[in-house]
Amino acid sequence: MRLRSKSTKAVALLAVAIVMLAGAAAFLAARGGGGDGSLYEVVDYAGNRIKLEEAPKRIVTLDAKMTEMVCELGLTSNVVGVTSDDGVHDVSDFIYGLDFDIGYPTQLKEQIRSGKTALIGGVTNWTTDQVIKADPDLVVFENSANNLNKMKMLQDMGITCLVASNTYDRVGVIYDNMELLGKALGRSDRAKMFNDGMAEAVEYIYGRCKGFEGRDVVMISAPGGTLYAYGSSNLKHVVLRSLGCTTRMAGDATGIVTVENVLEYQPDVIILDPMGKTTDMSALKRQFESDPLWADVKALRGGEIYYLEYAPFQATGYTTHHFVHGIALMAAIVFDELGVDVPQLVEGEKYLGYVSWINRRD
Repeated sequence: MRLRSKSTKAVALLAVAIVMLAGAAAFLAARGGGGDGSLYEVVDYAGNRIKLEEAPKRIVTLDAKMTEMVCELGLTSNVVGVTSDDGVHDVSDFIYGLDFDIGYPTQLKEQIRSGKTALIGGVTNWTTDQVIKADPDLVVFENSANNLNKMKMLQDMGITCLVASNTYDRVGVIYDNMELLGKALGRSDRAKMFNDGMAEAVEYIYGRCKGFEGRDVVMISAPGGTLYAYGSSNLKHVVLRSLGCTTRMAGDATGIVTVENVLEYQPDVIILDPMGKTTDMSALKRQFESDPLWADVKALRGGEIYYLEYAPFQATGYTTHHFVHGIALMAAIVFDELGVDVPQLVEGEKYLGYVSWINRRD
């Protein structure tokens, strides 16, 4: 009887252990743990509950940021359709601070050239007919009114839609979107690798800037030469405040900026970007320098107005893991203590030379 009692007790203990392990496994699944290949049920940012039965073989992404993340997860070969806005995939094929192959955008560009990946219109004017023509089993896009209006039509056709957040009011939203995609697509490990790499790089940047005196900064976009202030919740302003700066003219809503507004605030630094490819930033620089109304602007007199061409603007504006470069560039512009000689006109791919300092780890 005693032997039987011991055996029964052992079995009971084993059963408890199995239950505990199962609970731990469920916790890991809910948290996105486990290895690649595990397809987790997720609830996306439109409230869709999604559990893929198998990894999707034909993916359409309707925003360059989502395209980049899907490719970073190692699924470039499965991407059969992307949006076609000019220059959206023209980013570096590496990210300083992330010491591994990011898998984007070289292969994707080759697939577009060969016709393997179709162009599905622009990010704001894609049509459901274009998407359906690509015959996807998964469509990925950000949560916007334009996209959600078309989502129901795709779902009625039996096409699964996965919606990511577009509320970039903190760097962590980039991590959240990557984790969501990683869970749904069976690539949680790779998603974690990217998120951990970016978090380490961002922490390094903030650490290097700790203790530097914060400065008053104005961020302005200049599409077509008209000046607009970025809103206070824009991620660029969030980052600058995290670096200890004050973001001037950062209202609750984006509005037109005049030289009188600038003169009222007299910021230490002004950073201008083109918000696209139509603005000649070198011409804008010459215009400001020859305009008597701008002569009294402190930042202009001190050589502290920076004009970003399209590639550096993309780095500071594209909310993917490439945003590491944007944070590093803004820090290099604002803090002379970093010892990076950033010219006032930040041209094309040359900006990469002003962010490489984040690779020089102690």
